Amino acid sequence: MDFSTGEFDPNKYQNTGDDRFLDLELARGDGNMFDFGKDTEQNSSADTEAEALPVESIAAAAGSLAEAHRAVNDKKQELLDSKVTHWIFTFSDSTEMGKVKDSIRELDGLMRGAMPRDKKGFGTSLGQIRQSYRTMIDNCRKYVTHIVSRGRGKGKSGARRLELVREILAQSLNEQAVFEMPSTDLYEQNKNGNSWEDILYSARAEKISESDKTITKVGAGTSTIYRKENEDGSTSYIKEEERLQNNGLWITYIEQYASSGLPGAAEMARVVRKGYTEDANYDGLDAEDIEERDSANVISEAFSSLWDTITGASAIREKGESEKAFKDRRRKIIEKKMDEELSRLLQEELKSISDYVSGHKEEFIEMVKFVSKKKNEFEQANDYAKIDAGESISNRNVSTSRMAERYGIDGMIAKSRTVLIEKDDGTIVKANSMEGVEGLDMAGFLDRAIAEGWKVHYSENAMSQLMQLQIFDLICGQADRHMGNYIPAYEKNGENEITVTSIKGIDNDLAFGSRMLDIDGGNRKRALVDGNGNVSVPFLPRDYYNKIMA
Repeated sequence: MDFSTGEFDPNKYQNTGDDRFLDLELARGDGNMFDFGKDTEQNSSADTEAEALPVESIAAAAGSLAEAHRAVNDKKQELLDSKVTHWIFTFSDSTEMGKVKDSIRELDGLMRGAMPRDKKGFGTSLGQIRQSYRTMIDNCRKYVTHIVSRGRGKGKSGARRLELVREILAQSLNEQAVFEMPSTDLYEQNKNGNSWEDILYSARAEKISESDKTITKVGAGTSTIYRKENEDGSTSYIKEEERLQNNGLWITYIEQYASSGLPGAAEMARVVRKGYTEDANYDGLDAEDIEERDSANVISEAFSSLWDTITGASAIREKGESEKAFKDRRRKIIEKKMDEELSRLLQEELKSISDYVSGHKEEFIEMVKFVSKKKNEFEQANDYAKIDAGESISNRNVSTSRMAERYGIDGMIAKSRTVLIEKDDGTIVKANSMEGVEGLDMAGFLDRAIAEGWKVHYSENAMSQLMQLQIFDLICGQADRHMGNYIPAYEKNGENEITVTSIKGIDNDLAFGSRMLDIDGGNRKRALVDGNGNVSVPFLPRDYYNKIMA
């Protein structure tokens, strides 16, 4: 798995023996080093080992983004001035190091340049800055992989250069997050700045710390979501920016799980990957055949079977049952069915890895959930919305929120914005912050209504909002609206009477794909506006219609 691009290429894996595969974990200093021979940048020294410095180190050491930027500028200059020496000999830079130095010089030149005052020029220059960061980050990663995979960087000068590149890479990733913020936001906040570097001195990242009592982790494991209690009593749900994977292969998500940081993920993924690769052979296959072979893999079939068991297991809510009690009972039902299905699979599809999985059932089930949800998300986005692989999902949530403001329906779409967050390890990343909407989703609400014997009514306002939401989703190309993605507000009118008064849409991120319909060009069964100038769609407000048509 190439984590710099999100691409999986089976040919990029190199079996190093003992069932280990070389990948980017090595470049991060998280994996094992293997000696594949020597090349032009020879740094061997028996008594000097290169420190496996995590790429986050420079960010964690600095108190702010600005301070970290000043510190890394010194590191860059030190690297630019450096040469590899061994005994009394000085060696020329390798091709990989030469590209790192060239990209540093290019980016620093752009960063010191004047920031255009006009919006169009600002956008053009910002595009150059973004591309320059991507190039430098890519070159740094390739250099680290080149050195570590060959067991180099062990001499004094070589170890120092490896350390410098890792620190530059870490800070560059933090800075890249700032410049990947929406262009309009950056322009409005920095249009009076002098140089592009000024943006780094004005950028503010929200601290996300697990020790903060106002912050709790939520979510089902595929993405880390933070629930933050704000000073005004409201809540926000914050999630790192997500991009659609570059293919929908099961192996892609196995690799993604390996780097998720979840307990036991790396080792579980190693074992599962072993079983997967023993049954996979992509030699000479085109993309369509690879996808078919991927789905027919015994590991893939086991994942599909277990996921069908999870999604197929159901429970009926009982009268008077609390939400917590209902969830606990449903979870036990799912666990029982999962255990039965897993026992069968361990004798068949999972036989080659049954010994390890049998001793780590809980970790394996968590992996099944993670991998299956990621694959399902890809299929939903790529097959239904036609969102291109590699594109940001999070940005679409923000775009939907802004569209709702334009149409005057922002009260019925959860507000969403792009933010920077600084995590406990010091890394700074772009994230999506969505307004917290508490309560049961519509599916849960109706389940409870059935269990309690409530008769549900809908106010005229709720009916109008449901109609407006359908039209809004059509305009935005929203491919993931279901009863779990909008929250009803309601009030009781009597012992068994309840009225839904309003709704609010959440999780609006699978929108604006290329499969968007021409809603104006098709045949209409009725005119949207009748002869008297009235909107003919029931419950659709005229001002909403006017804003759409404008």
